[in-house]
Amino acid sequence: MNQFNNKLDKAKSRQKRIFLISSLAVISILLLIVILLIYSRGTRIEVMPLEAEKSATISVIDSFSFSIGDVVYSLSGNPVINVSATGFKDTTETIAPEYLGKVFPLKLFELPGRLIINLLGDEKSLLKTAWKINGRDTALSAKLDHELEAGTYTVKINNPYFQPKELKVKIQRRKQTKLQVDLEPVDGRINISSRPTGAKIFLNEKLIGKTPLEYSQNGGLYSLRVTADNYVDTIEKFEITHLESKVERNYKLSRIKAKIIPKLTPKGGKLLVNGTLAKEPLFLSTKIQHRLTYMKPGYYPETKNFQLSSDQEKKISFQLKPEVGQVEISSSPPATILINNKDYGKGNITINLPAVTHQIIFKKKGYRSVSKTVNPTGKFVQKISAKLLTEYQARLQEAPRELTNQAGIKFKLFIKPGYVEMGAPRSEKGQRANEFQKKIRLTKPFYASIYEITNGQYIKFNQKKALGAPNIPVTSINWHEAASFVIG
Repeated sequence: MNQFNNKLDKAKSRQKRIFLISSLAVISILLLIVILLIYSRGTRIEVMPLEAEKSATISVIDSFSFSIGDVVYSLSGNPVINVSATGFKDTTETIAPEYLGKVFPLKLFELPGRLIINLLGDEKSLLKTAWKINGRDTALSAKLDHELEAGTYTVKINNPYFQPKELKVKIQRRKQTKLQVDLEPVDGRINISSRPTGAKIFLNEKLIGKTPLEYSQNGGLYSLRVTADNYVDTIEKFEITHLESKVERNYKLSRIKAKIIPKLTPKGGKLLVNGTLAKEPLFLSTKIQHRLTYMKPGYYPETKNFQLSSDQEKKISFQLKPEVGQVEISSSPPATILINNKDYGKGNITINLPAVTHQIIFKKKGYRSVSKTVNPTGKFVQKISAKLLTEYQARLQEAPRELTNQAGIKFKLFIKPGYVEMGAPRSEKGQRANEFQKKIRLTKPFYASIYEITNGQYIKFNQKKALGAPNIPVTSINWHEAASFVIG
């Protein structure tokens, strides 16, 4: 046997020893894994309800346990697990000792939905609306906005000025249910009589007739004034509700002999007599104290107290002082400032304005204009500032964070995408020789589908490729087919 054959035999022997040692190592590792699995007492996690179990993902939090599928293996102690499922709240639980090696039941709770009910009508009257959901009281408001678990609910709407209403509403998890309800007003009756008869009747300062009078009126809060020449006005507030829809009044008017002649500067303000809006001519009762107040936007109000005697005609003058407030106006970046459509220059300004409502507009080329209102007051300095956005920034801010297209595909907006890794490692099945892994930096916002494209969605584009149940992801399509679907 020559030298070459000797070397060849030695190489074969060395290769056999390496193979034998490797085989023993693999068998030892497998035996160790089997021993660990037996020792660790595998616990199967039973996720409820069934809908949650289908998409449940189980992960082990502590470092002395691991999971394979829905089975958790513990090397020591009680494992801590986290379970998540689409449409349900994430849950973290510790497996108690009595469940180790057995079945651990874990119930997930659905994510809540949102119920919004808007009412049609006068907002001031609707503020007294009481809401009940399944018999439980919620806020007193003109609008219902409430988060609820998925299910069917009974909503009761109770407003004193409208007929009570009951709704059956079905709430789905993670979805918003928005309703608009028109309540039926209470059909009320007003019966007014007086002595003397023939007195004028004003309802919310609108003349509705003379006494005696029967009048139809919807539910609500009203101000009633009954007046006759040379008699004291009778003023009263009352309500028409579904509990008390009929209002009856019989007034005995008191004769007056004193007249007030107001002299008002400037004109066009509001004159209040004892806290109630006054109407001329002013006849007031004698021998009692009265309070007369005159007010107008942009001026300081003025109040005078007085007492009248019989057969008196009294002149009372009001000279209101203008009210001016200081306003500091600024913007970022500096922009042109328009106050009531008048240009006041660029940058930051401090200005004194009358105490009435003013409109302030900030304008800058290439930026979205911003409009604000201010009501100056002489009591303190007001600061108005605005942060202007470029048209691109404004449109991005207005863009919906999630949307659904006509094919039923749900998208999410990624504003700051960051980095994404493309390509596959050498060890991945199907990886090509010219395919390399690399990080790509995404710089522009974009929408991406939240879930995989299903057969039901893809079949609208290509009926030949979408095979299988409509609600499972489409498979067996190449890159070009996927790109064509995206382009549409």
